[in-house]
Amino acid sequence: MGPAQQHGIQRAEEGRPKGADTSEPEAPKRTNPWDDPEFTDAKYDMHRFGQMGEGAMDKIWDGDGLGNGNHKPSSTEPGKTLFPPGTTKAQVEGWFKSIATNPDSRPQPRANGDGWRVTGTRDGITCIVTLDMDGSISGGFPVSGQGVTTNSKA
Repeated sequence: MGPAQQHGIQRAEEGRPKGADTSEPEAPKRTNPWDDPEFTDAKYDMHRFGQMGEGAMDKIWDGDGLGNGNHKPSSTEPGKTLFPPGTTKAQVEGWFKSIATNPDSRPQPRANGDGWRVTGTRDGITCIVTLDMDGSISGGFPVSGQGVTTNSKA
């Protein structure tokens, strides 16, 4: 195999077709922030990484009666950000699991040091997701995106 063929095979393996313009630099491939060596120890302890915590989805959707959660589209609780009309509980759970395990932002320690906070956008809806130390999802809410609204404060 000659050098030209080897070069063509290498370009194909890199996802760059033969006729592709090579004058523009390739966009860097997005890496998962959790893969940073800084988080190796934290991930080692996350035996429930990306799973929903006990009762977490019910709290996120319907609230816990203590002012946490209640972000379903029909919520009337003052000050709450709401998922867009037509969003389902199953959609939100899928978004949160995806954001928890492959966020768009670097994981940040929660203020009280008992877990992590990550941000990500799925289907145009940006959300913040919180994880406990074991990696389970304990909460989250929509931040922005088409159809995301915030109830006025009381």
